[in-house]
Amino acid sequence: KSFDEDAFRGHLRCACSDPVVRRREGMVNVALTGARMNREIITMLEKRNVNIAADLTCTGVARGFWCEGDDILSAYATALLEQYPCVRMAECGRRFNPALDEVDGVIYHTVQFCDQYSYEYSVMRERLKVPLLSLETDCTAGSAGQIGTRLEAFLEEIGGERSMTGKRMGEYVVGIDSGSTSTNLVLMDRKRRIVSSLVVRTGAKAVVSAENGYRTLLSEAGITEDDVALTLATGYGRINLPFADESVTEISCHAKGASYFDPTVRTILDIGGQDSKAIRIDGKGEVRDFAMNDKCAAGTGRFLEAIAKTLEIPIDRLGEEAVKSEENLEISSMCTVFAESEVITLIAENRELSDIAWGVCRSIAGKSCSLLRRVGIEENVMMTGGVARNPGVVKALEERLGVKLRMAPDPEIVGAVGAALFALEKCGE
Repeated sequence: KSFDEDAFRGHLRCACSDPVVRRREGMVNVALTGARMNREIITMLEKRNVNIAADLTCTGVARGFWCEGDDILSAYATALLEQYPCVRMAECGRRFNPALDEVDGVIYHTVQFCDQYSYEYSVMRERLKVPLLSLETDCTAGSAGQIGTRLEAFLEEIGGERSMTGKRMGEYVVGIDSGSTSTNLVLMDRKRRIVSSLVVRTGAKAVVSAENGYRTLLSEAGITEDDVALTLATGYGRINLPFADESVTEISCHAKGASYFDPTVRTILDIGGQDSKAIRIDGKGEVRDFAMNDKCAAGTGRFLEAIAKTLEIPIDRLGEEAVKSEENLEISSMCTVFAESEVITLIAENRELSDIAWGVCRSIAGKSCSLLRRVGIEENVMMTGGVARNPGVVKALEERLGVKLRMAPDPEIVGAVGAALFALEKCGE
């Protein structure tokens, strides 16, 4: 039986070519696009009061059609063949559509190692008028912590509610930044003054370190828990601290803390123990864009610890040696393990310790500048986190950026200060 293909094409209707955005009042409305997103990520969003207003991922797009005549099988087969399952083959149902500007934000999910999605993401980033989050996973739940941080920071950026229900009495608030390497605590009064601060090693038990640090902080200030109106946690360990009233992501807290120390700052580089973050903020300390390097330890505090161990020197001495260098050695590897092998080779070649240390610092600076360029470098630039105490990394960054980095008096507590400031806001200050 003959089949009029041109006639059928005229009647074929793909619902995804004109996406329907179903907003819900009182909720954060986001659209999903890009590659298939696993159920765990959807559950994370739903638990955070997020409405999936449109699902335009390659498996989420609706494919409705109708045809004339009785040959339903041929019509259905043709409709399926008209749909491309992967962006590598063709644009899937014209996923970019101005209707996406009706939501509060768009999450673009990419599959690890699939290069084609980056092209579509670049187009969407240029055309969309609402915030866009790039989320790359391998479709497993193995990186739930990092994924959760990205999602929460994005929701905070687009105005998602932070449901603070803590105490309202007391003259002080506490901000705790529970990181992989150190746990940083800040006690602040209602006049936004830092009363006391403390930095302790996180160690193998993040909760124990935070609890011990919390008791020490209050004891040194001569106060009790009854004097604390609200305790707010941030950092990777934030959701596991039983004594914290609420939590906010470290991205928002570093933005708030940096603005507290220097209101002119517009770009922040936070190099922590296991990841790096580039954050662009406005004059109110609100996040406008961010990028994270949480897939590899290269360029982080752990990287420096590994290199210092290889060089058989204390980590505090690494930066001091780097600024003495008189030669620019290249550490080219993007992997911590391979970079360590490069260092071992340089040691075998009897290169100067200071030159090797400087090469390591320049390597970190290069990776950090690439991260900063993803969000756009706008002066002034502040560096936060423990690595900001390394003079070699700071010098290498300033040479790469061509600007003088702004610094807080204690770079390690910037996130904890931001957490304390959020706590004050929720207490009505």
